[in-house]
Amino acid sequence: SLGASHAVLQWVSIGNTLALGAGLALGGQLGDQYGRRKMFLIGVAGYIVTTVLCAVAPTGMALAIFRFIQGLIGSLMIPQIFGIIKASVPEAKQPAVFGMYGIVLSLAAIAGPLLGGVLVSWNAFHLSWRLVFFFNVPIAVVAFVLGYLYIPESLASVRQGINVLGAIVVAVATTLVLLPLSLMSTSGWPAWGFPALVLAAALYAFLYVSGMRKFRDQNVHLRQFSLGMAASLLFFSVVGALFIILSLYVAQTSQRSAWGIALVMLPYAVGSVLTSGVSTAAEARHGRALCVLGAALSAGFTAAFAGLLHINPQPAYWQYAVVLLIGGMGVGLCAPILINLILSAVPHDLAGSASGLLNTCSQIGAAAGIAVFMTWYFDGTDSSSFISALIGMTVVYALSAVLSALLPKASQA
Repeated sequence: SLGASHAVLQWVSIGNTLALGAGLALGGQLGDQYGRRKMFLIGVAGYIVTTVLCAVAPTGMALAIFRFIQGLIGSLMIPQIFGIIKASVPEAKQPAVFGMYGIVLSLAAIAGPLLGGVLVSWNAFHLSWRLVFFFNVPIAVVAFVLGYLYIPESLASVRQGINVLGAIVVAVATTLVLLPLSLMSTSGWPAWGFPALVLAAALYAFLYVSGMRKFRDQNVHLRQFSLGMAASLLFFSVVGALFIILSLYVAQTSQRSAWGIALVMLPYAVGSVLTSGVSTAAEARHGRALCVLGAALSAGFTAAFAGLLHINPQPAYWQYAVVLLIGGMGVGLCAPILINLILSAVPHDLAGSASGLLNTCSQIGAAAGIAVFMTWYFDGTDSSSFISALIGMTVVYALSAVLSALLPKASQA
């Protein structure tokens, strides 16, 4: 409806991803230094404004620009969530809160894309895709009001200033990773992609080495934090890609509507809800074991799913339900504990900064997973391509389980 070229529409998504990923580390620092509640509310307010602008965008270029700004605003808002939880919630209750947050993320990951499809199909008032943006506005307004009323302010006890150089290096390195990965999933791998990844790796290595002494001085459990970040990158690279590919596969191999696809996904969310409560209740004594079990269960889920599709390329609903229930249980066991183990490696003063880095890592993992597994999926025919992608996901989940096994048995905060 905007009459935009394919290249412009491509940047509607890519620009948002780049801006969000590049700004997360700086957003976390700003929360630590100037107040996490303040930055969160500024972020939500900015999100409301940019969402309205996206909804009324007159051209494709305007939409791409507004989405880019929306990504920057999101990078100010998102890192504050973990920081607020870590700084404001008693330590004994943090695993339960992270568990609830994990449940919300699981439900949102399923409901978001599918609800978007339903809204576009509904086409109320002939708004088409604009309805998706308008739908988000009242939700964001409620989030702002609740945040204003109930979130306490928190910030670092010692204000050390913003590491501007570090924030710039993280932004550049993250862009060098996300840009070729984002282009790969839409236009193919660019010729400059590998040099960009090499340069990004060098920049990340520089950040790691230069930050080691500072982190040790600030009582950061560096090994725990690094291993947890690596495990998180691998784990969420599969979670991010799986929903997209599964939705495409179900749509291509059945006559299910958007609601029908949502029902196929529902057992995954149910499984996540069921085990999130178990994981948070037992995290203090069995955190690492449950995290490893969750990652291993996720690997078993993708392997079983591949076997099911090999036997029956068009499974019945109950067959989908069984394997997806297992997959959701794996995520519910692993994700909340993994997040808590990572954030417990840093003191409260660095909660926002650590959250920014964790979200950056998850963003890179999701982009890499979508790019690699989507390319894998479209490179084959029929169910064979999905089976190949699922086998690859199994390997990645297994590697995540191995790294999780190297973490401490419980949080060290």
